[in-house]
Amino acid sequence: METREREKGESERVVCWVDGPLSVTLDPARDRVAVPAGELLPTITCSALCNPGCSYSWVKDDASEPLTRGRTLTLDRVTQSSAGIYKCVATNPHGMANKKFELAVQCKLLPSSRLLGLFNIFFALYYTRARSVTTQRCFTGKLYCFPPVGPSSTITLSPAKDVHDVAEGGNLTVTCSATCDPPCSFRWRNSTGQTVAGDATLRLTTLRTDNSGKYTCVADNKIGTPAERNCSSRVAVGPTGRITISPPGPTVTLKQGHSVVLSCSAGCSPSCTYQWTKGAQVLSSANGILTLNDVSRQQDGVYSCQATNSAEKELRK
Repeated sequence: METREREKGESERVVCWVDGPLSVTLDPARDRVAVPAGELLPTITCSALCNPGCSYSWVKDDASEPLTRGRTLTLDRVTQSSAGIYKCVATNPHGMANKKFELAVQCKLLPSSRLLGLFNIFFALYYTRARSVTTQRCFTGKLYCFPPVGPSSTITLSPAKDVHDVAEGGNLTVTCSATCDPPCSFRWRNSTGQTVAGDATLRLTTLRTDNSGKYTCVADNKIGTPAERNCSSRVAVGPTGRITISPPGPTVTLKQGHSVVLSCSAGCSPSCTYQWTKGAQVLSSANGILTLNDVSRQQDGVYSCQATNSAEKELRK
């Protein structure tokens, strides 16, 4: 402020304005700035109304020491550690004021991940069809590349059977699995090619004879050729109607020393097994045929034929 002597009779009004920093502003005026990792932070300029003029400094995350001094802030090749709250501090002998903004560092996302855990050790597994993955500088850690694995040629079935015998009216459930990376999708089709299940589990309920046939599990993860595994269902129908015995008739009369062949048959699906008995004695027979040679009076008696199959039904005559 300048001073001078006033002459006699002369009057003059002098105004002296002294103030601390007011209205601190940033240019560009943003409360939050997002910058991709590895890129340059556009210059941020700080200004304030001060008399006398202010000095400026920049502080990050309320640190005790300034990051830089001056009205402008510029950061080259920001990293994840660059993210935080930045504050411009304007100071003169009469006070101090500040203005803040947030710097967010944008990282390139990896492919969608799946978190896996084993013995309290956790790691993320990422799936991608690309042979290379680009990450921003904000990524820290190790990446290991494993080639994708298509469905193995061997699909496992549970229960582990190729043929399933089920009684008529019963239910059948079969689940298939395969080694795949990324995971496979599964479906089941019947012998006509129609899809009968859209997942790994085949469920057939209240089975009828027309449900018998081949069913195929298909595993596919779009890597390589889909894998297939077949199994069959046989709907078992117990022996129906009557057992036929030959020669016919309730009584067979023979002369001593002669021979006779008794045969037994019944309608079965799948085929029945047959057993001949005389009282409590089980007699040897093949395919329902019982041969008695050189008969004697000791062989007199009642002979019975029993037909059974996997339908767990039986018929006796």
